[in-house]
Amino acid sequence: EEMEEIKQEILSLSAKYSSKCVESAALEEKVGSLTKQIGQAQQHIMQLDAKNRHLRNRLALETNAGDDGGGGMAEQREEIHRIQQQLK
Repeated sequence: EEMEEIKQEILSLSAKYSSKCVESAALEEKVGSLTKQIGQAQQHIMQLDAKNRHLRNRLALETNAGDDGGGGMAEQREEIHRIQQQLK
């Protein structure tokens, strides 16, 4: 009878181990998915940052160009306003 109890205990531990292995595999898959999402988000942030820098530089150039000359001032102001809206 003691052997039967040991056998049942081994079977129980084996089932628990299998369950934990399945759980671990699912968690590893989730970690991989989240890691991929983080990478995509970081790439998107870098793209937005580059676009933001480009728009800020363009705004600065157009603002300086507006200070130098007088022609097309209304158009330049409209363009500056449009760029400022894009930056928000």
